[in-house]
Amino acid sequence: MYPILLMVLVVLVAGCTLPQGTVNRTSITTMDATTPIIEPVTTVYTIQTQCPVGKNATPYININPVGDHSLGDVIEINGTTNCEEGEVLIWIRDTIFIPCPRQLGGSDSPCPCCDGVYITAPIIPGICGNNTWSFELNTSQHHFYAGKFFLDANVRRCGADGPYIEYFNITSVPPSARTSIG
Repeated sequence: MYPILLMVLVVLVAGCTLPQGTVNRTSITTMDATTPIIEPVTTVYTIQTQCPVGKNATPYININPVGDHSLGDVIEINGTTNCEEGEVLIWIRDTIFIPCPRQLGGSDSPCPCCDGVYITAPIIPGICGNNTWSFELNTSQHHFYAGKFFLDANVRRCGADGPYIEYFNITSVPPSARTSIG
């Protein structure tokens, strides 16, 4: 035991007596127990998303639920797709089917005798092919009225051409302005 103690003592004395300019590999630091140790951050960690190998070969489009709205509302309609580029084409029509004479049909209106409203939304790239799309629908435009409508979405460039359907209702009076009769 004494030879080890003697060797440690020699190393300590040698470290303290080295001439200036030589490297001192031993250092003893005394600190107060209440002094925090602050070390600079030298490593920045990055989180890399690991996408699954391969790709889902089946094109899809999801339409998030739209819900009920009042005439005059601006509705955000959005969803997801694995289509990589292009636009989602949305076709909005009334859910009522009425055979109509050819001359009564019109465009840019959701009425039963009309061609419906067509709106496009750009596909926004996401992570691992989970892309999003969205647009705002102003129910004061396009001749909307109180009723039940459906959305049909597709992206023909990637083969995701429906039916991808979501329904929504438009009431004529905002729910906050309705009065109950009782």
